[in-house]
Amino acid sequence: MLKASEMKKRCPRAMAWALLLALALTAAPLLGGCSGEPASTDGSGAPAAQPAEQAAGPQEPGEADDSAVTGADKITVSVEVMSATDEGAALYSEEMAVDQGTSALGALKITGLQVSVEESDYGPFVTAIGSTANEGSSGWTYTVNGESPTVAADQTELQAGDKLVWEYVTF
Repeated sequence: MLKASEMKKRCPRAMAWALLLALALTAAPLLGGCSGEPASTDGSGAPAAQPAEQAAGPQEPGEADDSAVTGADKITVSVEVMSATDEGAALYSEEMAVDQGTSALGALKITGLQVSVEESDYGPFVTAIGSTANEGSSGWTYTVNGESPTVAADQTELQAGDKLVWEYVTF
């Protein structure tokens, strides 16, 4: 299987279809189903607010200040956020200790970079990192250990030793 960076270079249309497929696969469990109720991303049954723009802040396990976390199991993960303008350069690249259960989105928020997120029918959608916002069919995507997950970033739970990479892809 090709890594996301290789796929982006060799077959950008296939990468676009892969991203669309990932969004479609994420939609089914998040839709309100037969009940006619709006979809809820937090499991409470309450409709998700739209749009919601957020900056880095406590949202889920691993995001709170360590002094506020008691007895939480920590894991170490590697997080990189690649520059959209300077190919090969990283805006952020560090190993970090996070709470077990932290998602790919949670780890991104812990970096301290400005992160803008909008709620969608498919779950939280990263619309900008730093000063680089999604534009047209280009935008921010992520991989874990070189593989593109088929679920939204808030649903991808990181494991000890994982390498999370966020990068801006252009189609």
